[in-house]
Amino acid sequence: MIRRTAVALVISLFAAAAAATAAEIQVCEHKNYGGRCITLRHGVNDLNDWGMSNTISSFRITSGTWRLCTLDNLQGTCQDFSRSVADLAGTRLQDLVSSLRPVRSDSGGGGMAIVVYTAPNYRGRSLVFSDDAADLRQQGLNDRIASVRVLGGRWQICSDINFVGCKSITMDIPDLNSVGWGSRISSIREGERWWGEGGGRPGYPGGGYQNQTLTLFDGQNLRGRSYSTQGEVRNLADAGFNDMAVSIRVDGGRWQVCTDRDFKGQCLTLDRSSNQLAPTFVRQISSIRRLNEGGGYPGGGGYPGGGYQNQTPTLTMFDDQNFRGRSYATQREVRNLADVGFNDMASSIRVSGGRWQACTDKNFKGQCLVINRDMNELATNFTRQISSIRPY
Repeated sequence: MIRRTAVALVISLFAAAAAATAAEIQVCEHKNYGGRCITLRHGVNDLNDWGMSNTISSFRITSGTWRLCTLDNLQGTCQDFSRSVADLAGTRLQDLVSSLRPVRSDSGGGGMAIVVYTAPNYRGRSLVFSDDAADLRQQGLNDRIASVRVLGGRWQICSDINFVGCKSITMDIPDLNSVGWGSRISSIREGERWWGEGGGRPGYPGGGYQNQTLTLFDGQNLRGRSYSTQGEVRNLADAGFNDMAVSIRVDGGRWQVCTDRDFKGQCLTLDRSSNQLAPTFVRQISSIRRLNEGGGYPGGGGYPGGGYQNQTPTLTMFDDQNFRGRSYATQREVRNLADVGFNDMASSIRVSGGRWQACTDKNFKGQCLVINRDMNELATNFTRQISSIRPY
């Protein structure tokens, strides 16, 4: 949306003056600025979009400081430059640059940046901004942005040019339509204001699932590429994030993550963030869904709280009595629960079909218990003692 007012015209004059000093770089295929060259005044998340990935041998910096990285999404080996380089031969960046962006001088190490995409779930054309963009028509992005990824700082997305009608975000939003901002953004700037109305948490507008978001990261300690959702995803391949999660951030609610699509395979329930998933789940998660307050899944019947009734026999262990707390679910044997991060943790067990054997030592040794119904409190000699389980 574009609103033309006298005030906006005055602001645009100042914006034009500021643009004259904006960061600018020219990257070239050959040394000494030869071959094909392109000039950029904004970051690029993937130089494949420009036909320049892994081909850059020299660059000329007209203004600003630029960060060049060997992988897309500004990952891999990165190095900052404030001067031109006529020949990258012999450096770790020779013919390896895949993404780049300007670095703000006031960002304390270049942390402030936002990536915008023209399609949901971080797809489509993308650009990286480290500085304000008063009029996205200049980049051909006016009213076209569908998802955003925040690489650092606090940013304002605005419905009109020259930063009019703004709301602030601090985290990734995979689908701006879900928060009422799809195809509405006309300007962007680094900003300080939170979403003000409706009582929402930082990052999303008020109302709705303001405390119910799960974010998957492809690196440890909640780093790297991420994917966020506020609802179920039956197949993460559809979101481009299948078998990629290494750590998970939980912003409210309880969530189930499973190793197979459609919530099958081994499943883990989370109500808190995990900086490092257990080995069995690292880069294995294929489906995720939010649990209702009562512990069940959206829908009718099944477990308390509403529930999806799994047709395959499933055993779920909880680290607290009465089926509360962190949980782990499986439909197959687990010879050592340490491998899934749930050794000596179970205090109650829910059985959804079949008969199961739970043992106090790995490989089904030690004391064993056969279970064919729910147990809201395990006997003392089994509470927080179970190390292996299997269908029986």
